[in-house]
Amino acid sequence: MRALLHLPQADTLIVDLPTGSGKSVMAHLPPLMGREGVLTLAIVPTVALAIDQASRMRRMLAARYPHREMPPLAYHGGLKTEERKAIRHAIRSGAQPVLFTSPEVATGSLRDQLE
Repeated sequence: MRALLHLPQADTLIVDLPTGSGKSVMAHLPPLMGREGVLTLAIVPTVALAIDQASRMRRMLAARYPHREMPPLAYHGGLKTEERKAIRHAIRSGAQPVLFTSPEVATGSLRDQLE
């Protein structure tokens, strides 16, 4: 948590912790801190977990920023073409606060946008 709170802008923090150690908090906190243009990428093992985490995050962000329009927060095979485009655009423009996805997507179809 300390490393996250003191992370210099444009640096990357990789968190690899066992179950129940606070990984979700580490992914949820940065978007709630209000840093514009910062993307938190959460690599998750299943689509169900990505959707669940995105749903929780959407509720928290809506409570914190009630008038902000939010792109989809999970990238997976069940998205419509428009939703995939919205995520890609939000990543490029700096408007994607957090993204929950699989390792395959992060190193495959979204790799260029994420880099």
